[in-house]
Amino acid sequence: MKKNNLTLLLVLKGRHDFTDRWLAYANIFLSDYEIIIADGSEINNKYILDRTKYKNLEINTPNFPYDENIEFFLKKIKKSLEIVKSEYVLYCENDDLMVPEEIKNVLTFLVKNKDYVSGRGEIFNFSISSINELYGKIIEFKRFNNFLNLNENDVFDRLSSFGRNKHGHYHNITKTSVLKKMLDGAINNKFYDLVIFQYYWNFFIPIVGKIYCSKNLYMLHQDHLNMISRNSNIMSFDKSLFYNQNYFDSFFLKLAEEIKNLHNIELDKAGLKLFKIFSYNEFLNLIRSNQKNYSLKSKIINIIRSFKITNYLLNYKKRFVIDNNPLFRKELSPIKDFLKK
Repeated sequence: MKKNNLTLLLVLKGRHDFTDRWLAYANIFLSDYEIIIADGSEINNKYILDRTKYKNLEINTPNFPYDENIEFFLKKIKKSLEIVKSEYVLYCENDDLMVPEEIKNVLTFLVKNKDYVSGRGEIFNFSISSINELYGKIIEFKRFNNFLNLNENDVFDRLSSFGRNKHGHYHNITKTSVLKKMLDGAINNKFYDLVIFQYYWNFFIPIVGKIYCSKNLYMLHQDHLNMISRNSNIMSFDKSLFYNQNYFDSFFLKLAEEIKNLHNIELDKAGLKLFKIFSYNEFLNLIRSNQKNYSLKSKIINIIRSFKITNYLLNYKKRFVIDNNPLFRKELSPIKDFLKK
């Protein structure tokens, strides 16, 4: 059994060719950690693991039902976390490639600084210069978001900083106990909508404790045609908390209760301050998005990008941009070699 205090939780639903690539990468670069595969694919389309191909890895493959909706998805993650024995866990998807040295660096920081409950480094988006989007040259290498340290001692200062620069905490290394508690709250309150759940996850973590971010390359997230964020049915705001009074109320109440219990702040005060922080920044984002002008040219380009062959041709001229970019050259070199297959 791996002796490390970090487990990689690989959450799947289809895209088995990406899973093969992810495990091949892990077999070379991430063999220090136990891996739990949480596959929510349809019963007749589960990922079939060939352990002989990944001899350096210790892989646990529990059985899960089909992720027919967000409720099944959340319960799958919850059951997966019950299997985790390490102090920390890293939620992974099969289109992510983690940088091994920075995984170790962030983990070392968290172990030494117990008031930090979560952390990561810089995440960059990339695309692959091939039609199958699996192997080839890295193109369109760009920062995923401007993640900042949330290192304030006061919980509302942390939430204010986060509200001004919201970003996902899904791919952070996080204390297993914190993620378990977050999943319990989401399931108990039936936050069975992906938008609500993501908001809950992202606000819950800074309420519990500080969040660390290094300035080193930590992970590459692939931009491709089968991403969940491209699925308008799953990511629609029409089913979000803004359209359901009960979800809206329970969302703020549950987070306010967490602030009250952890920081000894009156429930009404906690709820009011949380709502003001949340709503102020949401209104600002709404105004900014409405000010954007989308030209006919940009609409045509988005249509072209929706097909593999035309997306490939559109990116043809960008293939060699990454070669002239000195940023994180050392960290990218082994990943680029891996993707040349």
